[in-house]
Amino acid sequence: MHIVHCLTHSTIGGGQQVVYLLIKAFQKKYPETRITVILPSGGIYVERFKMLGLQIIEFPFDRISLINLIRIVKILQKLEPDVIHSHGKGAGLYTRFLPKFFLNVKNIHSYHGFHPPMGLIPRILYLWSESMLLKKTDCVVNVSVSEQEFVNKMFNLRPNKSVVINNVIDAKSIVEESNTEVPEQIRAFLNNPENKFIVIMIGRNDPIKNFPLAIETAQLIMKEKRSVAFLLVGLNEDDKLIQPLLKQFPGRVAAVGIVKNTPPLIKHSHLLLITSKREAFGMVILEAHALGKPVVGTRVPGISENIKHYQNGILCDESPRVLADAISLLENDQNLYEKMQRSALRAAATMNVDVWVTQYQELYLNLFK
Repeated sequence: MHIVHCLTHSTIGGGQQVVYLLIKAFQKKYPETRITVILPSGGIYVERFKMLGLQIIEFPFDRISLINLIRIVKILQKLEPDVIHSHGKGAGLYTRFLPKFFLNVKNIHSYHGFHPPMGLIPRILYLWSESMLLKKTDCVVNVSVSEQEFVNKMFNLRPNKSVVINNVIDAKSIVEESNTEVPEQIRAFLNNPENKFIVIMIGRNDPIKNFPLAIETAQLIMKEKRSVAFLLVGLNEDDKLIQPLLKQFPGRVAAVGIVKNTPPLIKHSHLLLITSKREAFGMVILEAHALGKPVVGTRVPGISENIKHYQNGILCDESPRVLADAISLLENDQNLYEKMQRSALRAAATMNVDVWVTQYQELYLNLFK
């Protein structure tokens, strides 16, 4: 079988990390399967996939044009895949719009977070185009039950056209990665003895991740507790959003932008904060659990599925006050904090990459029955 994975992005991101883990584990368990990866140039995952010894084709799935649509058809015709597995909006558009007319190939699509555009007209156009593309899709892979419910509500997909394969992590690899050095510009912040309880938030700076809620939460808790500090990964120091917080609490806030390797930062923090309005799955929660870190998160789809309330974290309303109180509780109550640490590690230990990869293999094989 020849499987071609098509990624919309090659930069740091949860979707890319999931595909990387899937392919790496697939190579180990099913070495007879041929795998090709097509993704945009320039991102860190180009080199990571090359290091796996795969055939890599660099293609701008993140930029839409008619010329590129014709190009990808020719590329796929030359590759002669059995299965095209697209990941994200751009790759999903390119590989489902025309290839079905020219190739006898099965097509699987993963959203890795179904997020229609915010504006009314772009949202309508996107949902319409996606409903058309789904007619050319043999199966949609949802990474969580909540994502499947959301997608099915939008498009009323048949049961055999929509499956759930929950994301997993390789907990052992996360622990190994956490032992590498932290970036030099963050060391002083992490080593500051006054920053006794570090709260970390990791996410790209977009409305879904809701950094404004995290910043309001930080303002409340840091006014009340001098021991608490915040490490914000995904925001830059020159971002207007973070400027008031940096001025108000010098030395207690660090904004470090995109970081290639986040496990070392999680390891040196005490708690993960996640304030998203919605998540497909919340991979960073699993990474935090693998490192024994409790999570305080908003009670929304994709987060509530991975946090067991008052066991490995605390689920909160989307309120700065409620989130700040949850952080304060874990900072104050050492027994509760240690109990959640143990529970987080147990949750991570249940992740089974081998079983996860088998689910994908069965999915691919079932397409031809």
